[in-house]
Amino acid sequence: MLVIEQFQSKGGGTMIMNALMDYLLREAPPQSYINLMADVDGFYERWGFESSLPNSRGMVLKT
Repeated sequence: MLVIEQFQSKGGGTMIMNALMDYLLREAPPQSYINLMADVDGFYERWGFESSLPNSRGMVLKT
C-alpha cells in the first residue's frame, strides 16, 4: 500500500488498512500467516503487526 505524500496523515491509509484487516479476519483460514514489508514505524502495529526479526527479514532487488 502506498499513500501519496500530499495525502498522508488524512486517514486514507487507516481506512485502507481497516478494510484489509476486516477482510483478512473474515476470510483468512485459521492459523494463517500474514506478513508485510514496511519502511514506516508505528503505523501497522495498531493492527497487531510486530517485527519478525530475528526470525525472518525482507529482501529487495533493485534494478
